[in-house]
Amino acid sequence: MIARAWDVHQGRRPGERYDFTLPFGQAVVMILILVRHNLAQQLTGDLYGVSQATVSRVYRYLLPILGMVTRPTRSRRSARRETATTTRWPRH
Repeated sequence: MIARAWDVHQGRRPGERYDFTLPFGQAVVMILILVRHNLAQQLTGDLYGVSQATVSRVYRYLLPILGMVTRPTRSRRSARRETATTTRWPRH
């Protein structure tokens, strides 16, 4: 996932890219932890040695990118739909 996010980041024009103070992979992990555990940005910044403002900027930049790279593709959606319709659930 980090590699796909990196590809999207690199595909943006230089003026549209965020200049990370953290390594890119570490910034992605920081945002995933922030979102998954619903941490405060100040606490997340303290854990990663950056300010709350930096966490906020990285969050606003990376969240749409992470949404793009984790969005199910058409083939994954149809496979999931087929599995859901063909799975037999036990009846009680």
